[in-house]
Amino acid sequence: MTREISIIVCTYNRASLLADCLQSLARQTLARSRCEILVVDNNSSDETREVVKKFCREYSNFKVFLETEQGHSQARNRGWKEAHGRYVAYIDDDCLAESDWAEKILSSFEEVRPAPSAVGGRILPRYTATPPAWFADSLETRSWGKRASFLTPPADRFGFAGANMAFPRDLLEELGGFSCNFGLVGGKLCMGEDTEFFMRLAATGHGHFWYDPEIMVKHWTPVELFSLKNRFLRSYLCGCSHYYLETGKVGRADLRLVLSAFYQLLKGGGCLVQPSGEKMAFLVNSIERASHQLGVYVESWVTKRKLC
Repeated sequence: MTREISIIVCTYNRASLLADCLQSLARQTLARSRCEILVVDNNSSDETREVVKKFCREYSNFKVFLETEQGHSQARNRGWKEAHGRYVAYIDDDCLAESDWAEKILSSFEEVRPAPSAVGGRILPRYTATPPAWFADSLETRSWGKRASFLTPPADRFGFAGANMAFPRDLLEELGGFSCNFGLVGGKLCMGEDTEFFMRLAATGHGHFWYDPEIMVKHWTPVELFSLKNRFLRSYLCGCSHYYLETGKVGRADLRLVLSAFYQLLKGGGCLVQPSGEKMAFLVNSIERASHQLGVYVESWVTKRKLC
């Protein structure tokens, strides 16, 4: 049966989180006859299959597919290939969608002009454990502001985070979907498949990325992200991926960016004297920016050494 929008949930060994995500999709205000929910199981070894089968029995628009080739990009590509909807929306398996999430995505594609080549919205954090005093919601919020609009340069080429993004299916097919050179493989951290796709999309002239803050999901924030060490590592790995996203053209300016970021970090050190939540959030942001730039520079240095 042809539907207007296909919602893709890629999952790997997260049965308990997945159940909450699927429940939020089952409660969508958009009529079930207009949408399908496709779960792509990336060869899980936990109770994922049992969880999904329960929803498939209860709701006629739920389907599950097993993708044995490990990797988030591989699972996402399997999703759009199986989709029957004119539009394809992605949500992470640890997210909760607002009840009108799918309806607002569909109306954006149908009503906004020029017709968007991508639609995205806000991502807010949700907690299953109490964050430390220094932790601010802004650290895990993904937003392009409070007003609905098309993204403009330079933000447009980076698009939206993968937990809340949607595309016309024919564009996914035209560009061959997500690059398998980026993205999570099993539990191994590797970033950038979303950004790489948006960069390719913009480069081909399909740069109309529509942002609406009311298209909202809440993203699980694990306790690991309450650790400065883990936040440093995640930002560093993002920087490593960023080097390759920018085609490897890294020059001397990168070292200046690293030093500048660490200088800002040192300036923010005064926050430790009076560690309010806001000041600590500023300090953590400084650490993450410095870590990101360090990742870019180190990856460029290692690559150049290999070429020598």
